[in-house]
Amino acid sequence: MENNNITIQDVQNYIEGNANYLLDKIGLLPEEVKIQVEARKEICNKCSFAEWENNKIKKCSICLCKLPGKCYALDAHCPKDYWKEIKK
Repeated sequence: MENNNITIQDVQNYIEGNANYLLDKIGLLPEEVKIQVEARKEICNKCSFAEWENNKIKKCSICLCKLPGKCYALDAHCPKDYWKEIKK
């Protein structure tokens, strides 16, 4: 089921997720957030709704969000409730 209704929250999550991904890559993501992000990524990696391309996780087939970027957005949650928002 494709949902083309992009909300402001979707845009905010996309920006935040990519910014936090970059912070992680340069070693500046807070450790407590990194632990929760890694737990989210592990859940997504095992999920039957994850879409893969060239042995890399690409997106969620339910919400169509890009992965692992969504895992880095603190206010994001899994549409199947496999994981929730990260408490700030």
